[in-house]
Amino acid sequence: MRYKREREKHQIERGGGRAMHKSGKVLMIIGGVICLGGIVGFAGAGAAVDPGTSNKFSGTSGTFYNEDLFYSVYTMGGTCEDITVTLTNVETGATSEEFVAPEGYFRKDCGAGASDSDIGDYKYVGYVEPLSEIGNYTVDASTTIYITDDAEAVGGALAGLGIGMIAFCCGGGFLLLGLILGLTIKDNKHTAVIMQQPGMVGMQQPMMAQQGVAPMMAQPQVTLPTTSIGQLAPQAAATGAANPAAMNYYQGLIQQGYDAQTALMHTAQHFPGWQP
Repeated sequence: MRYKREREKHQIERGGGRAMHKSGKVLMIIGGVICLGGIVGFAGAGAAVDPGTSNKFSGTSGTFYNEDLFYSVYTMGGTCEDITVTLTNVETGATSEEFVAPEGYFRKDCGAGASDSDIGDYKYVGYVEPLSEIGNYTVDASTTIYITDDAEAVGGALAGLGIGMIAFCCGGGFLLLGLILGLTIKDNKHTAVIMQQPGMVGMQQPMMAQQGVAPMMAQPQVTLPTTSIGQLAPQAAATGAANPAAMNYYQGLIQQGYDAQTALMHTAQHFPGWQP
């Protein structure tokens, strides 16, 4: 019977799926959240200078409380030349003050370059006299006007821009760092692939754990006693001690901790028909 030589088992590792490292993902998420904060900051800056959303008074009539130095007046209807606005001091009933505002508390500004102060669709038409007395004023306008506090608008715009710029700088840094880490640090998953190659007579079997535990990982190699193929062939059918090569192989497995059934199974692979 033709002798079958044992094939050695070699284990190689083949790179499995490679995904972005979780630290990179976390940093990119943080960067994205911070950038969203920057968008909110820029939106707040725009709202701070929008007369339609940030104003101290809007409409054609009502009451306006004057407590600051610089107020601008905008409108969305009519022209600067045609619009009329009258501010009346509620306490004194005056529409002007001889030394501070002889032309009225509202000062129309339609001169050259005034349109440079327009904000979007809102047209700049004038301002409240800076030195007007603090207090309530009634408003009477020919069209809807918007009175804005220039100091608050500038402060809100600067704050929003500052928050937006800082957030985008920090968020962009986190995004870039997360991208770099994600591309350089990988979670490598390996898949074990068992390949068999012809080799010397022998075998690698799972090692028998002590105290009767079932074999698990790689185990010591059992090498068949040196015997030529020509000598083994005539003895293939011999059993027990009549086939010393098979007996030695079988006993060698027993000495290494294999149970009789497993040792017989492996011995029969090399010595078909042999029985102890």
